[in-house]
Amino acid sequence: MSAPSTMSRPLPVVRRRRAVGWAIGGVAVLAAFALLVILTSLIPSGTRNTTDSLDNPGHTGARALAQVLRANGITVSQATSLDGAIAAAKKGTTLAVVLPSSLSQAATTQIAHAGADFVLIVADNQTGDVSDTMSALTGDQVAYEPWYNSGGSVAANCDDPDAQAAGSVTVSMGGLDTSAVSCFVGDSSAQYADVHLAAHRVTALASDEFVQNGTVADDGNAALALRTLGRHATLTWYLPRAADMAGASSGDSTGMDVWALFPGWAPPVLALALVAAGAAAVWRGRRFGKLVPEALPVAVPASEAASGLGRLYRQSKARGHAAAALRAATVSRMAVRLGIPPSSPPYLVVTRIADAVHAEPVALHPLLYGPAPATDDDLVRLAHDLAHLERTLH
Repeated sequence: MSAPSTMSRPLPVVRRRRAVGWAIGGVAVLAAFALLVILTSLIPSGTRNTTDSLDNPGHTGARALAQVLRANGITVSQATSLDGAIAAAKKGTTLAVVLPSSLSQAATTQIAHAGADFVLIVADNQTGDVSDTMSALTGDQVAYEPWYNSGGSVAANCDDPDAQAAGSVTVSMGGLDTSAVSCFVGDSSAQYADVHLAAHRVTALASDEFVQNGTVADDGNAALALRTLGRHATLTWYLPRAADMAGASSGDSTGMDVWALFPGWAPPVLALALVAAGAAAVWRGRRFGKLVPEALPVAVPASEAASGLGRLYRQSKARGHAAAALRAATVSRMAVRLGIPPSSPPYLVVTRIADAVHAEPVALHPLLYGPAPATDDDLVRLAHDLAHLERTLH
């Protein structure tokens, strides 16, 4: 086996191409990572990490309370949209509204016209006063006093059966100023208020510590929360969005800036990575074109190439391709010997060969231009017949 004069490329060229390949691969990985980060940040994260969420198993979540309610036969669902909460708040059910701040006037009006009984829960991480919403939903009988704290726990000190069952609860950072039935009063502010209106019953809890996983087991918090929220067979837990809060703009639907989750250098770095990925794609894309033949590093004998091609034909059962190749090669060699172009019409080729070998054209036409063989034996027989015809001409 002889070697051609042109061997493989010099080693520096190979190394340079490998380095370029690794660089392109690194840029592609960085671009894919950047795209993954962006897509992940744009996908809603759900409520698993949201404070007071029934899906949150953490210290500030309310999953434990929801599980106990469900174990006692209460159907519990969570809504994060106002429309979903209103649709579920039918008469004979309970709608619990978590209030980090006052709701917008439109949201408060829609909730006030719902048929369910309300449980208003003030979130301790409040960003605004909830007195407006409390007053609107209780008929101006309850207001909220923020930043009140006497520490420890306080006894029920009222005749309400739910409060009596709890006995005492944890005093939180806030209290209720109310003219309605109030319980757990300390320093003139209550932790529990109950109002009976014409359309529904409204109960206010001064803190979400009564329902959170980390504090629900303190004092009588669990008893008060379970009895208050389990008055009906169906409970809807409403976590308002920022768009439903007072002072929210019409275009604010989530209240969360996605880029706030990233460090300050993240946006320009991600933009640079995307630009680099695009430039690499354009650069590499220009290399695609028609195939360019190159000299092989070694010389391959024609017999080996033909043998390999035959094995490929046999493996794929391409008897039609093999028969066409045999017939084309035979016709080409015989046409050259007879002095006619190989591209001549079949009838001319058959006629000239039949005259040369003293045979009938009708007998030669199926051999030279007939259908593909159906079996391997037919293909072998065709090859033998073509070889015999060519020997006869010679």
